[in-house]
Amino acid sequence: MYILGINSAYHEPSACLIKDGRIVAAVEEERFNRVRHGKPANLLNPHILPEKSIQYCLDQAGIKPGEIDQIGFSFDPELRYEFNTDLNEKSYPGFAGSKEGEEIFYYLLKAVPHKLSLLFGYDVSSKFQWIKHHLCHASSAYFVSPFKDSAILSIDGIGEAASIWIGKGNGNRIQKIKTISYPNSLGLIWTKLSRFLGFGE
Repeated sequence: MYILGINSAYHEPSACLIKDGRIVAAVEEERFNRVRHGKPANLLNPHILPEKSIQYCLDQAGIKPGEIDQIGFSFDPELRYEFNTDLNEKSYPGFAGSKEGEEIFYYLLKAVPHKLSLLFGYDVSSKFQWIKHHLCHASSAYFVSPFKDSAILSIDGIGEAASIWIGKGNGNRIQKIKTISYPNSLGLIWTKLSRFLGFGE
């Protein structure tokens, strides 16, 4: 079984291909387009796919798009839209948490399966799954670690609703224990301090 994982929300657009539970290839788009972080981190470009990363993964496996069995994308647009459209008093207009910003992000995210279908030349909707953002972070750390029983901590600017996710891994399962929700965010504090000091994000 081939499973393709894709991230194109915010920064570090990337792709990973797994065959029967083992990683065949994983790469970030910046390695091909030579743009730091792959693209700007904003709400306006989640539909811009890491096409070269995807093709690299397929080439490494020697397969065509039609041979992919499942496709996972590192965000759940419905969950994000449900929790973050009524924070106008705590958000800048057009940014995360504002009604207009979240609506744009939602509709562009929802366009991802169609864009991927156009890229592959067939309808991928039956193979496509939205996966919660922090679960993706937790999985990418835990499942490739040497540990079979572990605490897991994911700290981000914002995923769907959570900015911090705490859980535990046991065997081949991950369980959420607690989350801290946006706009309370250590990740966004880091972003603001980084900008203030003149560094990139």
